Amino acid sequence: MEENIQQKIIQILNMLKEIETALGEFYGRCAFLFPKDAQLWQELKGDEMRHAEQIDEVVAMVEEKAEKFLAGEFNPVALKTYLAGIKNQRDRLEKGEIGRDKAFFIARDYENTLVEKKFHRAVKSIDPGFMHLTEQIEQEEREHLEKLDDYIKSISIN
Repeated sequence: MEENIQQKIIQILNMLKEIETALGEFYGRCAFLFPKDAQLWQELKGDEMRHAEQIDEVVAMVEEKAEKFLAGEFNPVALKTYLAGIKNQRDRLEKGEIGRDKAFFIARDYENTLVEKKFHRAVKSIDPGFMHLTEQIEQEEREHLEKLDDYIKSISIN
């Protein structure tokens, strides 16, 4: 694999890791600020932080078996914009500009975007380890969306 393609793939993966970490931090702040729902927020945070660690595993795979990976057709600017949005909402949360109800809708929107945009498909490979990790992450993102939808319905936020 050309070194610049490998670097592009690793750059994309590092951005995905930043997104997972930022989302985990957002959820962690929600757990602190909204203790009534802390269990849900902590669960989501734990999953996102684990996803960030799994992305590190993928980076190691790319470094080890570079020839098995391709950069998908994904716009890094879109990833940067998405990440900036998460960080902005996290900052607004810290300033008290986001209440409990709105936090749920923001979280649901982020999870929905992850499911719809399939950011983890920005890198392509037929490597079984890679495929397993990305499928696991995507499944958990779908579960996050379902959990948030169910939770919002159960507490009657509309």
